[in-house]
Amino acid sequence: MPQTLCGSLIRKARSPCQLSRCWGMLVCGNAATVPSVRFSKRFAKSREPSHWLCSEHRQQGGNICENACLQVRRGLVLFDKQENADCIRGIRGGILMAFAARRAIYKKIEASRKTKVIAYVTSDRQGAETQIGADCVDLFVDVLDKIGPTPKISLLLHTNGGSTSSAWRLVNLIKSFCDEFEVLIPLKAMSAGTLISLGASKIVMTKQAALGPIDPSLTHPLGPQIPVGNQLARIPVSVEAVRGYLDAATQDLAIKSDQTLGSILMDLSNKVHPLVLGEIFRSRAQIRFLASKLLKENVQDSDKVQAIIDFLCADSGSHDYTINRREAAALGLPVEKPSDEFYAILKKIHKDFATELKLTEPFNPSVELAGNAATQYRLVRGLVESTGGGCHGYLSEGTLTKSQVPHPAPPHTPMEQINDQRDFEGWKAI
Repeated sequence: MPQTLCGSLIRKARSPCQLSRCWGMLVCGNAATVPSVRFSKRFAKSREPSHWLCSEHRQQGGNICENACLQVRRGLVLFDKQENADCIRGIRGGILMAFAARRAIYKKIEASRKTKVIAYVTSDRQGAETQIGADCVDLFVDVLDKIGPTPKISLLLHTNGGSTSSAWRLVNLIKSFCDEFEVLIPLKAMSAGTLISLGASKIVMTKQAALGPIDPSLTHPLGPQIPVGNQLARIPVSVEAVRGYLDAATQDLAIKSDQTLGSILMDLSNKVHPLVLGEIFRSRAQIRFLASKLLKENVQDSDKVQAIIDFLCADSGSHDYTINRREAAALGLPVEKPSDEFYAILKKIHKDFATELKLTEPFNPSVELAGNAATQYRLVRGLVESTGGGCHGYLSEGTLTKSQVPHPAPPHTPMEQINDQRDFEGWKAI
């Protein structure tokens, strides 16, 4: 855990840096990264800037620079007061983490709603998307173990969706630690995120929040491929799209001939592998079964449960259909409208997520290179946060290199190619 200076020195410190106006002071990066660094009590009464550095930098004659930008380049680390030291975020890889500020907001939510907050964000940044997946389950176990059994848990959720089975595991895992489970949605919880929400006794939605259909899309090793750049990539197959194709033949076109229907099915199996088709029909039955089990805990009317499932699985049309707060309530879901104060809090948190994950800025390798032949990068593509468990990010780290290769077609004119050497990808404590 990063060490910090004692509270009395922080209260006395007056750094000229604008970054420190909220937190009081800055220390060098070694103090955040070297576990052995300790600040002795004799520095507590000192306002000498050199005492704000670790011993190594003091011996080198290091000092605090008055220019905030230069401090960032030198790797200085922003610290909060002692009791918040465990959630301090440094300037790492050029990304300023704001977990300390969000943690304070989580604490306010916990106090006002008598709950424990867990935030889960998957990136929808163009070119750096992530999804709900099995890789986060162990992380949630660690977070929930630190929370322990508690009356209520609030999951602050932002996602475009992901694995149905992982969503099912997560909602049941969380509910095993609490008596009451609610979901807070600042902007969206689509697809598998909507499935998680179906298991909540309360779904708090802002005016701009959206749920979506839960019909799954299946990505399979035998699934169809499309060219992406100079490689082939597997594309997901929508369960309801396959059903819609077959329904169009049997219902809309009213085809009755067994021979014609057989040729239609044969043509489909030439485009989509038969084993993938089998998985698709199994997934269609499974998603309805899971949704029914989750809904029945909070919606007592069985007819209403069936109507909700029909709408979310088929009747809503395309998978990108959005369900706003009013429509979700009309369906019979346990929706809560936040107060004006709580709405402002949720909106602020989402803006903070969007800034840290750069959700509105497409990831463009050419922009990252900025004219250089090579550059290292570090992307934060997901977050799991709690007041007691700290902050974990789904990180992609690597090196982008630009090279010239001959075009495959004559006259083989040289063309630019960008290679991505990924060194690390996965969850890591930040």
